[in-house]
Amino acid sequence: MGLWERVREALFPARLSEYKADFERENYRSLKFVLFAGIVVSGCSLLVQLVLHTTIERGNLIGFLGILVFSLAMFLSYNHEVRKNPTLALYIWVTALLFCSVILGTSFSPNTESFVFIILLLVLPLLISDAWGHIIIYVGLSATFFLVMSFITKDRAIFEKDLLHTIIVSLITIILSRRFVSDNLIKLETSNKAETKAEHDGLTGIYNRRGGEQMIREYLANGVTGSFLIMDVDDFKFVNDHYGHAMGDEVLKKVALTLSRHFRESDVVMRMGGDEFIVYAIGMADIRHVENKLISLCEDMRKIVLDEKTGTHISVSIGCAVNLGSYTDYDALSAAADKLLYLTKTGGKDGYRCSDADQKKTTASPKEDL
Repeated sequence: MGLWERVREALFPARLSEYKADFERENYRSLKFVLFAGIVVSGCSLLVQLVLHTTIERGNLIGFLGILVFSLAMFLSYNHEVRKNPTLALYIWVTALLFCSVILGTSFSPNTESFVFIILLLVLPLLISDAWGHIIIYVGLSATFFLVMSFITKDRAIFEKDLLHTIIVSLITIILSRRFVSDNLIKLETSNKAETKAEHDGLTGIYNRRGGEQMIREYLANGVTGSFLIMDVDDFKFVNDHYGHAMGDEVLKKVALTLSRHFRESDVVMRMGGDEFIVYAIGMADIRHVENKLISLCEDMRKIVLDEKTGTHISVSIGCAVNLGSYTDYDALSAAADKLLYLTKTGGKDGYRCSDADQKKTTASPKEDL
């Protein structure tokens, strides 16, 4: 990786796209907090000054009212439009607040240093979860706008102090943002690995019952049609007893690998436990196509050899319920496929039974036809 690629990766990490939804959720929470804080702080400040009969300077009045109205407007709409893109909404709110502080700290206060903008520049960008490169650009543009306004409205001595403070705070903000982005990525990656580990079978690497069943339930709840397969290895107890548990584990790994090769990444392939596997092949609802798939699958399973000398191999029994939309409940669909698996076993094993779950038409493949 060249220098430019390394710099680009540091500023805009490619893996960040994998966690875009997580960063959006973080920004949504930050947005709700800052909108509520903006309403409370600006409202209370105005109320306190009015109650104490304190003279409110025109700049402060405009600033407080602007923050109050803008925050209130966004707060009332965040459940609708703002929810669609909370990161953009957060950038807009922070920009509005920084712009207001720049105007108040320059046009309305030309004879003093602008501490409000400096404080906000240090705090507000840290609330945004985004690529470090975007934060650098944002802080740089905000600081540049402030310094231009300060140069126009203030004398040289005050401008030089604003310049020094802005440079220092900008660097601190950029460094802290880098740390926060890195920490967020590490936290999300660790959480993702833990979640993946919890949802996948430790032996075969495919989904376990927890992860796979939840995905299938979601597919069914959303009306996604497909084929539901229940499969187990014929006489697997004999494999363990005769060839040892190590061979049994290898068989399970090869069965899982064969299933993964036959189905797509969008399909759910899981190990229920022991030698039982389940597949939900989404969109695979044509009965002829399903049967061709099952024939090919059974043939490939027989290629898993137990003894090279004798040519002993495994076979599998499959029950397959094709769901055209009549099943939206996981348990009912699983029960339908399980009945077909039972028919396969009682019919001699090493084959499949397939049923169109809507029309209740059942086809069988006798062992010799496979």
